[in-house]
Amino acid sequence: MAKLYVFGIGGTGSRVIKSLTFLLASGVKLSNNVDTIVPIIIDPDQGNGDLTRTKQLLDTYIKINKKSYKSDGFFHTPIKTLPDLINNSNQAITDKFKMLELSGAQNERFSQFIDLTGLEPASQSLIELLFSEDNLNADMNVG
Repeated sequence: MAKLYVFGIGGTGSRVIKSLTFLLASGVKLSNNVDTIVPIIIDPDQGNGDLTRTKQLLDTYIKINKKSYKSDGFFHTPIKTLPDLINNSNQAITDKFKMLELSGAQNERFSQFIDLTGLEPASQSLIELLFSEDNLNADMNVG
């Protein structure tokens, strides 16, 4: 069977994963051979309330699923964490749902974090097309 890795980026990504968790709790079935969900949240803003609530919800879902797992019905789709998947590995992941720690980014602007001035001119033009001036100058302390 297959695992479905779901990436949530920032507060909006956390809210999407939260909504998916509610759908799974209600018994919504996944298509074909997907039998496990692996949520991965990328958010440099550790104070984000959406992130905190989503992680708590995922923890609660996992506990309920382990106690009442059935092949059908409510809470039937297992949700696994990254440490669950690498249980027999020498690698360590400290946060169950977080894949990426953006350490060092907290005191930078987004343009500095991506090294905008160090990019090739064509890449700089693409970045400036995709991101507004406000986004490029956004403080990385807040998502």
